[in-house]
Amino acid sequence: MAHLEIDSTSLWLRMSRIERIAGLHKDVEVPVAEVAQVRAADDAWAEMRGMRAPGTGIPKVLMIGTTRSKDVKDFCVVRGRGPAVVVEVSSGEFSRLVVSDADASNTVERLEALLGR
Repeated sequence: MAHLEIDSTSLWLRMSRIERIAGLHKDVEVPVAEVAQVRAADDAWAEMRGMRAPGTGIPKVLMIGTTRSKDVKDFCVVRGRGPAVVVEVSSGEFSRLVVSDADASNTVERLEALLGR
């Protein structure tokens, strides 16, 4: 199952092998300095922007991969309905990471503490 973790220099979106295959992407690394905001969202699907390209998706069931719209590119690992952690990124490959997390509020608190916020 995908999860977010932080080391001394980077925030990582770690995925299982199956998720990496479905998303057509390796684990995602974001330098800590580029993490603009971390927040919880009650509905992961409401955070989706644009069209999936590339990746694997079944609307309202599964979305693993890149979503693109006119000016943004996000990476999502969303399973089923429920909350998610949204990481806003100031620069880099992706504008945001959207990751399903049943305990999103606690994950956000943990990440913010590790980020020193």
